[in-house]
Amino acid sequence: MSINLVSGVITPEQLTRYESLMAEMEALFDDILIGLSADDRRSYGVMGDRTRVFAGHAQSMVHNHGSLFPSSVDSAEFDRDLALYDNAMRMLRRLTPFYEKLGDTAMAAGYDAYQHARDVYAFAKVASPNAGVEELVKEMRQLFKRSKRTSNAPDANT
Repeated sequence: MSINLVSGVITPEQLTRYESLMAEMEALFDDILIGLSADDRRSYGVMGDRTRVFAGHAQSMVHNHGSLFPSSVDSAEFDRDLALYDNAMRMLRRLTPFYEKLGDTAMAAGYDAYQHARDVYAFAKVASPNAGVEELVKEMRQLFKRSKRTSNAPDANT
């Protein structure tokens, strides 16, 4: 028999409430949140602790010595960008543990379910032919078959 990593139920009421809260959060930040392509994410990089300190020093310079900088340095936009970054990071720090736990729970539940399925399959294979499970066992067996390469298959090096 298999171990059970997680046990629980997400009720339809909880799922409905979750969907409602997610929709509310999406609507709350709809005018702010953007989506980037994978290429954009790679090219823009991520602001880390050191670059945040760097940006803070630059912000301080703009505020304390604004006359040194051309009018193209928009201090109000700079302030909005840093505030948006700081608040978004605060939200991510709060959301990330929940996201990770949700992923871990899904993984553990999937593992548990698959182990139960394997146990059922093992018992069904030796069940009486009169039990009426032969067709399902046959179908399940197909999932364990590995595909065989044909001799006509192109070589990966050609």
